[in-house]
Amino acid sequence: MKEKLTKLPQRFKSPVFWTQLVLLIAEALKLFGIYEMPSDTISTIQDIITLIFQVFAGLNNPTDRENF
Repeated sequence: MKEKLTKLPQRFKSPVFWTQLVLLIAEALKLFGIYEMPSDTISTIQDIITLIFQVFAGLNNPTDRENF
């Protein structure tokens, strides 16, 4: 448990973590209708980019710079 708590600040230093968080918030705002994209094509492209980045960020390990 203590090991997990020491790794948590490492995640907060990761630009991947912060980008993932911003994309997640943007998707939530879009889901609840707080903002809308002007075009279905742009909205679909945003969804695809967000999905790809969410998968990448989920696989990323910021505590180990040598490996993915």
